[in-house]
Amino acid sequence: MFISFDADPDGMEKIAESLRRALAEIDPSTLREDPGFWHSLLFDVAIGDYRADEGE
Repeated sequence: MFISFDADPDGMEKIAESLRRALAEIDPSTLREDPGFWHSLLFDVAIGDYRADEGE
């Protein structure tokens, strides 16, 4: 899934929350370690680090 470059901050947080729920459903232990890999990834998604660049 690509997130558009102009996605608003609320949209980014909703996507990160959706991903968090999916991870917890797949393997609840993934979110037990804080800070951990998945927490860092979710933070990066929420702040827009995985948005597609303009023109893609």
